[in-house]
Amino acid sequence: MEIFPSVEIVNGKCRKFSKRNSSSPLPQPGTAVQMAQYWMEQGARGIHLVDVDGIKTGKIVNTAAIKEIAYAIPVPLDLYGGIRSMKDIEFAMHCGIRRAVIGTKAMLSPGFIRESVRLFGHDRLIVSVNVSHGRLIDGDRETGGFEVLLNYCMQMRRMEISRMIFHDVSPRGVMYGNSLELLAEISDITGIKVIISGKIMSLKDLERIRETGIYGVVLDDALYEEKFRLKDAVAMFC
Repeated sequence: MEIFPSVEIVNGKCRKFSKRNSSSPLPQPGTAVQMAQYWMEQGARGIHLVDVDGIKTGKIVNTAAIKEIAYAIPVPLDLYGGIRSMKDIEFAMHCGIRRAVIGTKAMLSPGFIRESVRLFGHDRLIVSVNVSHGRLIDGDRETGGFEVLLNYCMQMRRMEISRMIFHDVSPRGVMYGNSLELLAEISDITGIKVIISGKIMSLKDLERIRETGIYGVVLDDALYEEKFRLKDAVAMFC
């Protein structure tokens, strides 16, 4: 199983999830690049960057911080947030990002994905979706049940997308109910490498995820709140 620690960037800085005491090993206060370097030192084989301002504005905002991380970090990087044009993907590719993560634009314009695959190759792209209990979520609106989600994933697979990130936005996250099993079923049916995020808070959660055969996870709160150490998770599950 692959484990991707996240670095969320706001105003060029790493957004923190909790107040830590002075004995914490995490960088303090910690720039975005310092945070990425720390995760790499902890054994990360890939890092998930999130331009939080980009999500809000619909365009990449934190270009300087993204470039700084890409130039400093040799492990593969994914970039999510504000990627809605070919120019955005070109920026990511040219500054050293391994894969551009496309969310809203993929749902609004599937043809954009088809053209992006043609220009950049399927292995440089990830499609991201919000889900809740196996249902597809568009903004604050549920667009349909499991069949709708599955059909959307099959559409992406026909366009040669091989990786998708599923953000579980339900209050209790992906570890509640049968969400994991439904996402594992999507992986089995479509052949897509399923990467999940959403309130994964313990090593026990990771054990359950691995048992389903799901390809990977994005970790955020659990690491920043120091529920467990990344290097322990990597040693146990990667």
